[in-house]
Amino acid sequence: GAVVINTTASKSNAISLNANGGTAETIRIRSQQGTNSGSNASILLASTVGGITANAGIGAADAIKLNASNAAGGIDIDAGTAGIAIDSTGTIGITSAKNEAASIYLHANGGTSETIKLHADQGTAATSLHMLSDAGGIELAVTNVTATTLDHDVFVGVKGDIRVSPAEDVSSTASVFGYYIGQKDTDGSWRVVVAASGVLSFDRHESGAYVA
Repeated sequence: GAVVINTTASKSNAISLNANGGTAETIRIRSQQGTNSGSNASILLASTVGGITANAGIGAADAIKLNASNAAGGIDIDAGTAGIAIDSTGTIGITSAKNEAASIYLHANGGTSETIKLHADQGTAATSLHMLSDAGGIELAVTNVTATTLDHDVFVGVKGDIRVSPAEDVSSTASVFGYYIGQKDTDGSWRVVVAASGVLSFDRHESGAYVA
């Protein structure tokens, strides 16, 4: 039958499960055959009106470990308007071994005022914000192509130093190579290219063509 431990005491440690036998001691809570997940999980930790804290005092990389061991398992984290905060004095690494598009996906979907911000607060190196693709390319794209007009480019802002590698892309005199600000080949956009004469040319796209 079921085993129920209950107390009506209104105090700290109203129910306490404690091991104090030595460094080899463990406490294990295990569901041997339960297969449910979600709100009816085989092991459920619930605090109806309070919080839940997991605190580990050991200095190990896996001091607190969440492991969905089934090959098809996942970890689901949901939060309200207070959000999710991840703080560390060490490195924070996010790695996916999924071999498909968008294997790592950062997505904001809250409304027209939403933004996504990547911020290096104190880095002073030229690579303080570093985007690297070992074997592929890097694409910056916008869907709203109507945001560029002859009078202004509203969807691209550039401030400070931007370095593009490989440098050969802009040293070529072929007109297709260069830095593009705005939607490429769209009226109102700009490009920086090396002209046939070898000089740097700033061109604006007007009436269907780039004009120096």
